[in-house]
Amino acid sequence: MIVPGLIVLLIGATVFIHYEGLRAISPLSSLLKFYRASMVIVVLGIIVVHTVEIAIYAVGYMAAEMMTGIGNFVGLHDSLISDTVLSTVPRVDLSLTFYDYFYFSTISIWWAI
Repeated sequence: MIVPGLIVLLIGATVFIHYEGLRAISPLSSLLKFYRASMVIVVLGIIVVHTVEIAIYAVGYMAAEMMTGIGNFVGLHDSLISDTVLSTVPRVDLSLTFYDYFYFSTISIWWAI
């Protein structure tokens, strides 16, 4: 029940933030007399809204992995690199940071668009 609840929470947060962000940006765009300046404000506002949404999904990915242990972030599987030059590279166990999850979230959303 944790994962479905987390999914509903993330989707609900995304819809709420997107709606409120666009609602906040809308009056700002009409304050400027120049169309191009208004569009710049709108585009920058949308970028900020999307960045917040990406960060929320990054927190969701981090929470899902920590709470449930479902899935993990790994590189090439050892069986795929055993006969290659990469097999000579020492394997290091790296712990993931928030920025790793943020990067994954950014790439995932980018490909979804």
